[in-house]
Amino acid sequence: MLERLCYGEFGDGGFVGAALVAQAVKDAMNTYGITSVKEVIRRFSYDGRTDIPAGKTIKDAVIYIFDMDKSAVQHRIIYMYDTAYVDSEFHETQNYVCTFKTTRFFDRK
Repeated sequence: MLERLCYGEFGDGGFVGAALVAQAVKDAMNTYGITSVKEVIRRFSYDGRTDIPAGKTIKDAVIYIFDMDKSAVQHRIIYMYDTAYVDSEFHETQNYVCTFKTTRFFDRK
């Protein structure tokens, strides 16, 4: 489910995009005591498709973040949104972390 979510949320973002999404999921789980990817999807309104299998690059990014306990960036990531599809006043009130392609990543305020 996690690999499919990372692909569904970032698609062609490659390793870096998938690692950023995986870190957002991991950081949300750790911050809020969430134990399932489905619960992260529900609580944070992720809307990426999860019905398409992820390729090797996405799987490698998930392994890097979860199994190797690494990070894509040195800051916590809780929220994200793609500026190509959404304007989000809420996200912009949070603590900005980084932008990759057209997706902006934030920590909670």
